[in-house]
Amino acid sequence: MTQGASPPLVGERPPTMRAKIRRALIPFAVAPALIALIAVLAVCVVLAFAAALDEAPGPSWAEASGNFGQILAMGLIYGLPGTYACALLLGVPAFLLVSWLGRESLASAIFAGACIAFLAHLLPVIFDAMTATRTGSFGSNGCMIVLDGVRTDCGWWRALRVAFIFAAIGALGGAIFWRLYDGRSAGRSPDAR
Repeated sequence: MTQGASPPLVGERPPTMRAKIRRALIPFAVAPALIALIAVLAVCVVLAFAAALDEAPGPSWAEASGNFGQILAMGLIYGLPGTYACALLLGVPAFLLVSWLGRESLASAIFAGACIAFLAHLLPVIFDAMTATRTGSFGSNGCMIVLDGVRTDCGWWRALRVAFIFAAIGALGGAIFWRLYDGRSAGRSPDAR
C-alpha cells in the first residue's frame, strides 16, 4: 500500500508486484533523464558563480557561456548513461525490495535515491583507490588529491563531499520518481490504479 492511500475495500486486492512494476516503467524512464539534466544545469550554475568570483580555472564565464550548448550536450552525453546505469543496477533492485517489503512511500523513494547516488559516486572512487597502479601526484585548488599514487586525506574528504552533493541530487531524483510513480502528478488519485 502506498503512503496516503486508503486501505483496500473488503474484497479488493492490493496491487500485484506485476502491476507495481508496470506502473514504475515510466518513472524509471523519465526520472534518470531529468536528474542528468538537473545535474548538468547545477554544474553550469556553480561554474557561473565560480567564474563570477574569478575562482574558476580555465576560461572566463563570458567565454564559457557562449559554449552553453556544448556544455549541456557533453554533460548529457556523459550523464545519461550514468544515471540510467545507476537506475538499472541499483534503482530497480531497491524498488523491488521496497515494494516487496510494502514500504513504498515518498520518504523511502528519497532515501533510496540519495543512497544510490551516494554509492554511485563513492564506489568507483574506492575501487580506483584499491586497484590504482599509478605513481603520479595531482591536486587542485590547494588540495593534493593523490600523492605518489595514494589518495590523500584531502582527496578522500573531497570525494566524500562530492558524494554528498550527488546524494542531494539523488534525493531529488527519488522525489521525482515517487511523484511519477504515485500518480498524483497525473491528476488521478493514488487509489485509482
